[in-house]
Amino acid sequence: MYVKLTKKFITENLLPHLSQTHLGRRTKVPLWRIVKAIIHRAKTGTQWRELPVGHF
Repeated sequence: MYVKLTKKFITENLLPHLSQTHLGRRTKVPLWRIVKAIIHRAKTGTQWRELPVGHF
């Protein structure tokens, strides 16, 4: 069974399990977009600099 990684799924099911300390600087993009990019990179095996910019 495959789960489509939508914004709603990531924010409701994945983000509550991540630690969100306030020790670093704020990100310029929402955390759900970062999670989606990490999963895409792991799935495809591309390099970080070759990720599509506007895709996530």
